[in-house]
Amino acid sequence: MNKRCVGLVSAALLFGSTLNAAEFAVSYDGFYDRMKVVNKGDYLLASVGFYLVDGQTPSLPCDILSGRIVTEQYEQPLSFTDKGQLLLPFEKQLDQDKAVIVVQHSSAQCQLQMQIEARDDYSQSVTKQQLFATYQELDKLMDDLSGFLMSKVFSFLMPHMTGITVEFTDLAEAVNDKEQWQCVKNRCFSKVDQSWETQKDAVLFSQAPVRILPYLEK
Repeated sequence: MNKRCVGLVSAALLFGSTLNAAEFAVSYDGFYDRMKVVNKGDYLLASVGFYLVDGQTPSLPCDILSGRIVTEQYEQPLSFTDKGQLLLPFEKQLDQDKAVIVVQHSSAQCQLQMQIEARDDYSQSVTKQQLFATYQELDKLMDDLSGFLMSKVFSFLMPHMTGITVEFTDLAEAVNDKEQWQCVKNRCFSKVDQSWETQKDAVLFSQAPVRILPYLEK
C-alpha cells in the first residue's frame, strides 16, 4: 500500500494560510487534526513536528520574532524554537474556538512544513534493534496519517518508506558501519529490514543523533 503525504508538506496544501512579508497566519484546526492522530496511536517515539521554514530555501528556518494563538475571546503566547518549530498545545477547546496561529517573522517569505519524526535521548552508539523500533513507529504513524489524509481533498502519493534518516547537529558519519550508511552533511541514511529487529550490535556515529526521520525510496 502506498504511503501518503509524509515527510515535509507545504501548509498551502495542508491547511490554507494567509501570508505577507511580516506575518504568517493559519487555522489551528489542521494542526489539531494531525496531533489527534498521534495521540490516538499512543506513540512513544514517533510524532509530527510543525516547522516554519524559508519559502525559497526550505532547509533553513524562518526567522521567527514572536507568535500567539488567537481566538475571538482570548489569545495566548505561542512557543517556538530557533529551528523554526512551532510548539503547539493539543487542546480541544482551541479547536472548538476556531483558534488561529499568528507568527511574526523577519524573513522574506515563509511556509509551513509538517515532518513525521522521532525524538529520543539517543546516544552516540545506537543498536539496530533500537533503530528498528523507531522505524516501526514511524512507519505506523505514516499509515495512520495516510488513512486520515486520504479522506481529505488534498492528498497525493509519496514514495514508500524503506529505511530511516538519522539527523545530527553537525557533519556526521557512521564510524563502524560505513558500508551500511550513506552520510551527507548532517544526515545519514540506511535501508532497514526485518533482521534489524533482533540485532543488538551497535552503530557508532561520530556524534549523538538529534532526531530520526523516514527514509523514502525514490
